[in-house]
Amino acid sequence: MVRRGVAGFVPAALTAFLLGTAAMPAAAESVLKVMLDGEIKTLDPVFTTESMAQQHGLMIYDTLFALDSKRQPQPQMVGAYERSSDGLTWTFTLRDGLKFHDGSPVEAKDVVASFTRWAARSGAGAAMRPFVEQVSAVDAKTFTLKLNKPFGPVLEALATPTSSLVVMREAEAKTDPATAVTTAIGSGPFKFVQEGWNPGDVAVYVKNTDYVPRSEPADGYAGGKVAKVDKVELGFIPDATTAAQALISGEVDMLTFPQLALLPMFQQAPGTKVQVLDNVGEQALLRTNHLIPPFDNPKARQALLYLVADQNDYLAAIARYAELRRPCAAVLGCGTPLETDAGVGDWASGGPNIEKAKALFAEAGYDGTPVVIIDPPTNDRIHAMSLMTAQRLRDAGINVDVQAMDLGTWASRRATKAAPKDDPAGWNIFHTHGKLASQGDPLANAGAATPCDQKNWHGWPCDEELDNVRLAFATTPPEDRKAWVDRFQTRFYEVLPYVPVGQFTLPVAYRDNLEGVLEVPGYAALWNIEKK
Repeated sequence: MVRRGVAGFVPAALTAFLLGTAAMPAAAESVLKVMLDGEIKTLDPVFTTESMAQQHGLMIYDTLFALDSKRQPQPQMVGAYERSSDGLTWTFTLRDGLKFHDGSPVEAKDVVASFTRWAARSGAGAAMRPFVEQVSAVDAKTFTLKLNKPFGPVLEALATPTSSLVVMREAEAKTDPATAVTTAIGSGPFKFVQEGWNPGDVAVYVKNTDYVPRSEPADGYAGGKVAKVDKVELGFIPDATTAAQALISGEVDMLTFPQLALLPMFQQAPGTKVQVLDNVGEQALLRTNHLIPPFDNPKARQALLYLVADQNDYLAAIARYAELRRPCAAVLGCGTPLETDAGVGDWASGGPNIEKAKALFAEAGYDGTPVVIIDPPTNDRIHAMSLMTAQRLRDAGINVDVQAMDLGTWASRRATKAAPKDDPAGWNIFHTHGKLASQGDPLANAGAATPCDQKNWHGWPCDEELDNVRLAFATTPPEDRKAWVDRFQTRFYEVLPYVPVGQFTLPVAYRDNLEGVLEVPGYAALWNIEKK
């Protein structure tokens, strides 16, 4: 539950955040105060795709490669690399000057352990894992990646911007992938102040004075990560209007996920700016639990397509401004190199087809058992989708139970596989959205992974044919991949691992005294920012 405090909205821990702490030194210390989408409760960005954990990871960890503003992978922690003539052996050398926040050097053994854990947990890592024969340290700064067969997007996988391969110390990286790491020691441009912090508290980060940035200019997530403020504080204000007022008054510097209904407030208020940092944007989606009825039956999943057919209704609720939204049936995104209309059926034409949905639910054997939708009302985008889906399911004669909870509880409940009748944490449907920069090809799209080992993303779809198509895409030369993309999307809509609900972009709102805010393919980068 969200803790209540000031004016009934602001948690007590956040009061100090807004007012400034008594511990602030008299000397001018530059502090960047940023509001997130929710409270930080998990410190492990490999363990969860939750946006708050990802934002935390960007602050303290570094990556081997990173995407620039053109979404091309560039070396980050890697200084030099080469690939063997047969494409099966990659050799990487770490650049000079890399140190963890405890002062110990970053070594190849840390990378090997971090790679192993990442490959067991993330979508891109899991997709790459079947191709990996061995990752091993050659010496303190050099490691090799040996493949059992060619894998085309090696660098793209290593540079994926969310659920990325962050390099942890070997001790933390050897943590069971099914268990979250609780120690936050990275090698990035900021250090996390963990002493005294509890999950849900304001997270404080201080400039890492030992960090050696790359010499190249900052560009997307690539180039020199230069910390230009002394401290960053990441907090959360559950009430959107209170958060907006805090930005307008200058009590906070940035809202990473401002409620879109309040954008006119920022546009009219002096001293504030609104900017889209990720121009490709997000894919909104509906995810079902494939392990339990009714959505263990593909006909029930197909029924959902006919209920969400008019994406404009969903998108208008998510991103109320036309310039921020785009109806899109292409699983890998519209306006992207891999956009295709292959396999898109008649559901995409016209509005919702309630009668067709009813018929498909009947064929699936739906028996009236409540369909549980888990819903975090503080997230206006997910909440809007949840309510719309609930109503359309009711229109189709489905018994619906919308269960409200805070965002952290919602994120953790998604890991529950059992049916709601057997476990109070069970669920049938959740909505979310994901960065197309991270899921814009068949292999990187974690939601499309359908291995039958139940180690894939929450929902656990199983289809060997679709998974084989994804792997074939990875081994095909770029010039021949279009046919595999078409086969991927055709099979996707037959199996329906999730239901695409449309495409949209999300702006950030910030004070106009901030300079150096970067356009990035994902969550906001908080290095390179100066307060003037």
